Amino acid sequence: MLNILLQENFKKKKYKKRLIIFGVFFALLVLCVVYGLLLFSPVVNTTEKRITIEKGYSVTKTSELLEQEGIISSALAFNILARFDKESIKSGQYIFEVGTIELQQVFNRLSSADYGDVYERLTIPEGSTNRQIADTIKRSSFEIDLEKFDVLTEGTEGYLFPDTYNFLPDTDVETIIDVMKSTFDAKIKSLELEITKSKRTLEEIIIMASLIEKEATGNIEEKKIVSGILWKRLDQGMLLQVDAPFQYIHGVVRAADLRKDGPYNTYTRLGLTPTPIGNPGLDSIIAALEPTSTRYYYYLHGKDGLIRYGVSYNQHINNINRYLR
Repeated sequence: MLNILLQENFKKKKYKKRLIIFGVFFALLVLCVVYGLLLFSPVVNTTEKRITIEKGYSVTKTSELLEQEGIISSALAFNILARFDKESIKSGQYIFEVGTIELQQVFNRLSSADYGDVYERLTIPEGSTNRQIADTIKRSSFEIDLEKFDVLTEGTEGYLFPDTYNFLPDTDVETIIDVMKSTFDAKIKSLELEITKSKRTLEEIIIMASLIEKEATGNIEEKKIVSGILWKRLDQGMLLQVDAPFQYIHGVVRAADLRKDGPYNTYTRLGLTPTPIGNPGLDSIIAALEPTSTRYYYYLHGKDGLIRYGVSYNQHINNINRYLR
């Protein structure tokens, strides 16, 4: 009889233990299901969302902002995920596209500083002067202090590389200038061997490239021919007689200015201009390094936009009468 009672009591304890284990397992299962639903259930956005996570934002504050903006459906789920993952959230401006996005994707982007396509494009045309670069920035969404720009770019004419850049919306003008300088340095570094072979200084090459940028409007082959003409005139002690420097100084080319002596007047002074007259693109820099040798000493662009070359001065005059008048 005692054995029977002991067996029944043992069975009850064993059953109760199993019941407790099953209960704990079931609770964990429910918790995992709920967590999974919160974690992977997408939120449908009706508009593109652009938000800024400020420096110092806590996980809680970040999750509340995300929920408020409709990026996620549950701030609680985001907090739970952040506690499990333990990756830090990176500050900055983010953009979330229209459509569906999972909580895990949101967290992954915030923890890896994947801002999305929040960048603003800034295109600086080839040949732009520093003043024109300032005007381009002023017309863009970026803020610019013109006086500060002038101070930061003093002595850099020709050395700010013209290109299309992608910047974060709050990028300051100092960073923009630094990136343009760094891009120029990188382009020049790739041409170090050619520069050494040319036996010209970097300053001479960039000044010539800035002239070529304005004087040759066609492809790189045309630029190389113009480069060959200008270097040949320079090396033979001839006046360059190019009009582009007048546009740099006066904004226009006037007959009276051609006769007025000055450091940028290549009709009255031998040699290159004292500084570059703009910021040349890569093709013009390469053309300055790789001039094409020809018999020509003269060139002009006709009213039709096409370039004509002349071997002699008389041939050049004939081209003027035929294509410019």
